[in-house]
Amino acid sequence: MREIIIFDKLPCKRKKRARWASFITFLVVAVGILAYGFARREVEYVPIQLPSDSTLEDIRNEKLRVCTIKERDGLSVLYNTCWGLTGIVVGTLWDRICLLCEESFHCESRYSGKKWKTIKACFKGIFKKGFFTCAAFLVFFLLIIPFFTEISFKTNHVIYMTSGIGIGPLMLRLLNLDTQSEVQISKIMEEKQTNVGETFSWFYYYYYLEKALPKLVFHEDDTFVLDHDPENVVRVDSKKPILLVMLDGKTEHTLKEEIDKITRLGQINGEEYQFSVYRLKHNDTEYTYIIQYVEEALKFLYRMKSSDETNAINKADWTYQVKLFYQTLSTTILKSPPHPLLIDSFVVVPVSDESSIKNGGLIKLILHKINSATPEHEDGFMRIVTIHDTDESSDVIPIIAQMETAV
Repeated sequence: MREIIIFDKLPCKRKKRARWASFITFLVVAVGILAYGFARREVEYVPIQLPSDSTLEDIRNEKLRVCTIKERDGLSVLYNTCWGLTGIVVGTLWDRICLLCEESFHCESRYSGKKWKTIKACFKGIFKKGFFTCAAFLVFFLLIIPFFTEISFKTNHVIYMTSGIGIGPLMLRLLNLDTQSEVQISKIMEEKQTNVGETFSWFYYYYYLEKALPKLVFHEDDTFVLDHDPENVVRVDSKKPILLVMLDGKTEHTLKEEIDKITRLGQINGEEYQFSVYRLKHNDTEYTYIIQYVEEALKFLYRMKSSDETNAINKADWTYQVKLFYQTLSTTILKSPPHPLLIDSFVVVPVSDESSIKNGGLIKLILHKINSATPEHEDGFMRIVTIHDTDESSDVIPIIAQMETAV
């Protein structure tokens, strides 16, 4: 007996086999349709039997009336439309079949060598109930209309169907109209939560928050030992940590800029986490909170944006990914965390720009977020703007009024 080493194949970049197979099929069908349309056909003349002289005399004397049957176009149009829709359905199915020309080369690396998973992946996304219902109606109409009417099957009906497989998709390929728009791609990624910002939000929770939150929220009282110094004990106003998220994604911001209003008292040290405790002063009132800038995830996002080797984030998409990071952290994770006991166990303060954290602005934003009566109805990153009292039409007045009242 001897042992051998077997390597599992890694997923490789897909080529254009499916596109070429689909393009060649559509091209062949389109050429066939055009050839049929321009081909010369022999006209067959069928002799007719003329009426007798007496019959013609009766027609002249209006004793007999000659009538023609007027065709009803409604059913004819419906019958032709059914053949056209059948072509669209068949063309879509054939396009999915062409995907197998590419995915069959990735069966081992992407689908664990299971052919049924490969086939299922190619046809996934089709609304099966709607598809079979539509197909059943088409078959019903295509069979029932010729059976109860004088409409009969003709060669043109096959052309109607094959045009849905040939000319239509061919034009889509040539004009590149078969690609999904940016809106559709964004919708799919948001539904699957595969955006980089959403992924890093979960990374931040599992890597950092899940280890730290139980030690803070379930602490026996409101006092914490700072810097491993038994004599440095401080009481906090809330055991919920405050997480600061900057829209610019920069992590070099510090709370030392407000020396006269913000005082760092020390740090709560754990085995895998560190949280700083600050004393905030506003309107001659002091507040003590656990505050931390979100650094790890945003630092990775920022480096990915600055790198030329990754296409996941670009400079134009940067703020959008940060907003998704905050949205996932403040709604999905905060309201429905994997650990049910950690619901509403932290506060996220989103800051729109760096100017809003100066001149006491950061304290106002933090206190507004904590004391807001209905924080679940707020949305977006916060910033402080200066407005005149006479500018009553501005839409920021209710926000500022609510902020000042809460503070």
